[in-house]
Amino acid sequence: MNDNVNHPKHYADIVPGLECIEITRHLNFMRGNAVKYLWRAGHKYDKIEDLKKSLWYLRCEQEYNKKHKVKLLFSRLFRHRFEIEKLSLIVENLEYSKAFIIIEIISYYDIGDILPLIENYIENGAKDE
Repeated sequence: MNDNVNHPKHYADIVPGLECIEITRHLNFMRGNAVKYLWRAGHKYDKIEDLKKSLWYLRCEQEYNKKHKVKLLFSRLFRHRFEIEKLSLIVENLEYSKAFIIIEIISYYDIGDILPLIENYIENGAKDE
C-alpha cells in the first residue's frame, strides 16, 4: 500500500533502504530542497522541471550567501552525521550524474561549483535517460 503522506513512493522507493528525508533533514532548507528535487527527478512530475527547481534553490542560497556575506566551510560534517554506507546506496541506485550532484550538495561544496553540474546534466544527460 502506498502511503503518500508518510512515505511517498517518489522519495521512498528510489533507493532501497533509504528515504530522501534521511538526507535532507541534515541540510539547510535550500540545499535540502535541491536534493529533494534531484532525488525525485523523473519519478514524480517532469524530470527537467524538477532539475530546474533544484537549480533554483541552489541559486537562491547562493544569492543569499553573497548578499549576507555568508561563508561556508568546506566541511565534511555531514559525513559524520550520515553513514558512508547510505552514500553508497545513493550511488548504486540513482543515475550516476544525479548521485554525484547530490553528494556534492550534501558535502557542502560551493554552490558555484555545483550549478554547472546540474546545468550540464539538464542539457546533455537528463533528456536521454
